[in-house]
Amino acid sequence: MTVETTGAGHAPPTGPAVHWDVADRDGTVSWPGLEGEQWTLSCDAPVRLSFSGERLVTVDVLSISDRLRGVGISGAPGRHYFDSGWLWLPLSDAPVTRQVSGPARVEVTLVGQLLVRVRFRLDPATSGEER
Repeated sequence: MTVETTGAGHAPPTGPAVHWDVADRDGTVSWPGLEGEQWTLSCDAPVRLSFSGERLVTVDVLSISDRLRGVGISGAPGRHYFDSGWLWLPLSDAPVTRQVSGPARVEVTLVGQLLVRVRFRLDPATSGEER
């Protein structure tokens, strides 16, 4: 099953495109329309995904590089999405009904200090934690 949504609530006004593939444990949050020279940070990191029903409402990437300090999102000036190795992506105000977490391969693509895309693929060998 694949679930795609557009952010709401605490999400920036432009609303990211959200894709989550349950079977592959692969997801992407992207902000279309940013132009300029892109750079990508790739790493392995723990990820916690929060859902409201089948809808992905928050992505937390833990223990990620401090190179992302000051990262922002186009259309949301003054908001910070990185703190002490934690990248937090609020996608909706919907109540969290379950969480999945585990090690993941993470790719963060930026133009300058603005997020363009965050891709995460949870390790299929681990079941992750569900609550």
